[in-house]
Amino acid sequence: MRASSIPRFASVLACIAVLSCGARTELTVVDPSDASVDTARTPRVDVAQPDDRPVDVPTDRPPLTGCRAEAIPRAGPVTNIAAPGRTEPVAVYDPATNRVIVLGGMVAGHARTTEMYAVDLETHRVQVLARTGESGPIPLFAQPVWDAPRHRAIVIGGVQIGRASAETLAIVIDGNQATVSRLEDYPAGPVQQVAAAIDAPRARIIATGGAGIEGRTSATFALVLATGRWQRILEPTQGPPAVTLRTMAYDPTTHRMVLTGGTVDDSLSYALPLEPLGAWQRLDVPLRLLPRTPRVLAWDDRVCGFLLVSSGGTATRCVHPTRFFRTDAPDDVTSLADIDVSALGRFSSATLYDPVRERLIFVGGDECTTAGVANDVLVESLDVVTLVH
Repeated sequence: MRASSIPRFASVLACIAVLSCGARTELTVVDPSDASVDTARTPRVDVAQPDDRPVDVPTDRPPLTGCRAEAIPRAGPVTNIAAPGRTEPVAVYDPATNRVIVLGGMVAGHARTTEMYAVDLETHRVQVLARTGESGPIPLFAQPVWDAPRHRAIVIGGVQIGRASAETLAIVIDGNQATVSRLEDYPAGPVQQVAAAIDAPRARIIATGGAGIEGRTSATFALVLATGRWQRILEPTQGPPAVTLRTMAYDPTTHRMVLTGGTVDDSLSYALPLEPLGAWQRLDVPLRLLPRTPRVLAWDDRVCGFLLVSSGGTATRCVHPTRFFRTDAPDDVTSLADIDVSALGRFSSATLYDPVRERLIFVGGDECTTAGVANDVLVESLDVVTLVH
């Protein structure tokens, strides 16, 4: 494996887990203080769409109307789209325009770039975005969150010139124009690998975790999207253990955030009640994740559960096998055929999820040999994997 002064995380193998939570299924909540416990373009119902951006309804599937509790899908065909090469890219997906927006990352020779571009997943056209406002590269290992009503990406923390950053950036995407502005700094100070997700009904972003120059943090904060200002909503004593590499998503059926993964114990997950606000609660969900790897958690309306994409690697493979889990029967594992997203695999790519069309999107990264070792050759493309019912 190549050496680098910036932390590198293998992302050559993905496992997908769905945590089904239909009307009669409840996650088991465990008191964290208990010493006995070993510690397509349809708008989503919980995400507003810009009024001046019409959204088409695909003819091959019904519009989303909320939690449908349909059967778990299978992995469909893979579409490869040529795009500029980036490793450790910071990227978001915009369902309203069906575009992947790549905001940052590194080019050949580990050089950081200020160039931003958009990839239209329908026409496969790549457009470099004209950039205005704040200059300089977007921090690496930052946490991007798409703010659909304001058609912008909120980018939290990351690594800027070898050190953690406290920056919170707002990047408004208007056609082929990107306007970068700086919001209030993250209140925990410089931090990377924050877990964050949008709480659309309350027009805010919830964030927790991460690591910075002051160590790891477990306080919980909310960014009010209308003002761009942060609020501390829970103290560290009310949160989960302070670790990095966690991922979080909103559950519209129970009005709570669900947090999973991390670098300490991948079997631990937590829920944050938002209506009314309460302390984080331990969830008894045996996810069987690959340890110490970055991942993406997303809500799937059709399945009525969480889609978890966990990246890791093996010594001989650079593909993406898929597995599904249900919380009402966690030992009943459904294994699907491997998703071979590229002949050479992907290392240090970004993984995105399209909740409207039910697609996984793998962006950039380095080529990975059959020995599971990155070879410093950028993958100049992205892969789109449709999940088929």
